[in-house]
Amino acid sequence: MTSIQAESSCVALWWVRQWDLRIDDNPAFLSACDPHFQDLSPSTTRPLPRTSSALGQDPSVTMSLSVPSFQSDSKDVAFCRARFPSTLPRIDQQYQHQQQSREYRQEQTKPKLQKHHQSQQTNCRPKKLHRVLPVYIHAPQEEGSYGVMEGAAASAWLHYALQHFNEQLRHTFNGRLLIIDGSILGSKACLHQLLDILGKRVISLSFHAVSWPRLRERDQDIARSVQHRRVRCFLHEDGNFLYSLPEITKAMDLERSKRKWYGHYMTLMSVYRPCIKHLGPPRRPYGAPIPAAVSMLSDGCAFSLHASLDTIKLYSPPLLKDGSTVDWFAGLAAAWGNEFSENVAIQAADSFLRHGINMFEKHRNRADNPNNNSRLSPYIRFGQLSPHRVFWGAIDAMKRDQNLTSKTFERRLFWRDLANLQVMLFPSMLQQKPLRPHYEKHVWNSQQHVIFEAWKHGQTGFPIVDAAMRELYSTGWMQTNVRMAAASFLCEYANCDWRLGERWFAYTLVDADAAINSMMWQNAGRCGFDQWNFKICPSTCWQSSDPFGKYIKKWVPELQRLPEHLVGTPWKISPAQCKLCGFVPGISYPHPILAPDHLSSYAEITKEKALQARRLALQFNDAEGYDVIRAHDGKFTRVFTRKDLRLNRDGNPLYNHCVSKDDRNESSSASFNAKATAKPKHRQQRQLRHYKNRASRSKPEVHHK
Repeated sequence: MTSIQAESSCVALWWVRQWDLRIDDNPAFLSACDPHFQDLSPSTTRPLPRTSSALGQDPSVTMSLSVPSFQSDSKDVAFCRARFPSTLPRIDQQYQHQQQSREYRQEQTKPKLQKHHQSQQTNCRPKKLHRVLPVYIHAPQEEGSYGVMEGAAASAWLHYALQHFNEQLRHTFNGRLLIIDGSILGSKACLHQLLDILGKRVISLSFHAVSWPRLRERDQDIARSVQHRRVRCFLHEDGNFLYSLPEITKAMDLERSKRKWYGHYMTLMSVYRPCIKHLGPPRRPYGAPIPAAVSMLSDGCAFSLHASLDTIKLYSPPLLKDGSTVDWFAGLAAAWGNEFSENVAIQAADSFLRHGINMFEKHRNRADNPNNNSRLSPYIRFGQLSPHRVFWGAIDAMKRDQNLTSKTFERRLFWRDLANLQVMLFPSMLQQKPLRPHYEKHVWNSQQHVIFEAWKHGQTGFPIVDAAMRELYSTGWMQTNVRMAAASFLCEYANCDWRLGERWFAYTLVDADAAINSMMWQNAGRCGFDQWNFKICPSTCWQSSDPFGKYIKKWVPELQRLPEHLVGTPWKISPAQCKLCGFVPGISYPHPILAPDHLSSYAEITKEKALQARRLALQFNDAEGYDVIRAHDGKFTRVFTRKDLRLNRDGNPLYNHCVSKDDRNESSSASFNAKATAKPKHRQQRQLRHYKNRASRSKPEVHHK
């Protein structure tokens, strides 16, 4: 396409962001391809509407409900579509619009579109060629901690993901991604500068919503500003999430107003169940537009603003003390096969949903087998994989195999929506402020920085923790259970500030998501909405996560010659075994930074420090010992509080003997939960009365021959 052709065509701007680098199931892309596109997710059973909001459009212009020209499955495309066998269209009326063929859609919608354009006088100019211009604006000063950290592993992933995305646009649609450096002017000024260059040819601006209020306010401001230029702005709330976050809030508030109990405030069940009840299941994924039906702008005056990826410097190799650089990401890239494209993401998801999901449900706690986990988190983080596609893939995989359950995997995606909901309602999370403000007075270990340095470099002397941290630095990823073991060691046993771990994870994780990272570390540090109701003992948890020592020996090669039963506890090795294995404690491998025989005492010290912080703010303590905070609606509400941290009105513990199972016998278990604790006496008496009354009311059975 020449620049002359570009000058004479209408242009729809597709604002691409770091959370939606994909073509499949992208409502923003679809609305850019067809300005009459709307979310067609069925809402017959949903009292809350599920449509994309047309912000900034003229109120007199009503959007057509025509079906866009896209298809879910096609063999004549230039790239690998998401054709999971588990996400084939369902044969029912609810999803009938996804069953129709492309020819039938065009035949049905063509008269309506012509009539609509004849009756509505808008700036769409339907007689001219309609072209899509994908735009990426680099504005790190606006994204702040919600985006990627400068020089972090995630920034390198974003660099290569944008490279592959640009290549995908070129090969599939003969298009090109316009990259603009907005680090000085900002997104709003860059977009208006682009509108000045393109003039009145721009007909729409489409993008997906985010969760951080500061960015949401910026997007609303941009939508209002482009309204004055007669540009329609389409903001899709559920492009990056399973549900629209404002709709989740409405559903949750509706149940709270009825005083329905679905779980403690801002825990998973308190959000999951209202969503299922009022919003129904998440929408089915859309397919990608047909390449022949999409015309992209790849040349012309607009590209005078173009900046290369090397210019904006998304990723800079870290500097050593002597001033030299080291390409840290080279090792990370090798761990992921040097592939960061949407095609690879789709293939990985397809493989997992075919073969791996059954292993995940049964053996997800194991770190010694990489096939037990999906490893899809970085692709979902950067939008290279649609959460709707993965969700329905798991659902339909379960329908194909009656012996398969995918409940745990499905809810992992709901955890993601929960974390972003918390960020939207409590934006101070991203400023590293505790959600329970009175926990700010917690007194941390005076040696926490020394412990933290050993922890982040994998030199704590506890093999399972060191293996996890070394894997993190080498691959940018770690399995969920060992993530929690590393976090529990830092916060629960070493009594180190959770913010140290949060910053390090944000720097080293390729799937670093600001919302999820903040939520989980606050929970680990006991100041989040859902305090961890367990402790993972670093001296015993390897027996369940890595029972044969394969994972530890891979990442801690110093222990490769140790016997299998001692690989997780090298401090127990005898002098004779040391001589046989050529192992020198303290030299071959460091001594434990915490005494293994006194781990329960360390955990008790951390608990006492948390209780002291609570005693200084008894006004945030209710009659049953729970923490009380101000909810998003301004009302005070109870939040989940671990049983051994509950206090009465006088500041005394309500449950003195609530200790974990692994503290009582550290060789017996790797975790603790509330079910392992003793029941209160009044509860036992109540249950006893219940069974006695039941027995007295029951009549003896009479058997007749």
